[in-house]
Amino acid sequence: MVGVWCYTAYKLTYLPAIANFLTENGNTFVPCILIGLGIFIVTENVTWTLLSVVSSYIFSLILGLNTQPSSEEQ
Repeated sequence: MVGVWCYTAYKLTYLPAIANFLTENGNTFVPCILIGLGIFIVTENVTWTLLSVVSSYIFSLILGLNTQPSSEEQ
């Protein structure tokens, strides 16, 4: 899949409008794209981490409630 993206980017740079845009604005455009991609990756990972921690906590609470002896058994 990476090869497909690289080939597509390579072919897009041959289009005059895109080549001119990247030549004139590439020094500001590319870092903004990379910073945005980094922020997206970090927030996506934090979201999945928090979701897994919360779900593990809830699951452990459910297991804890099911394994405690009831007052009738004591």
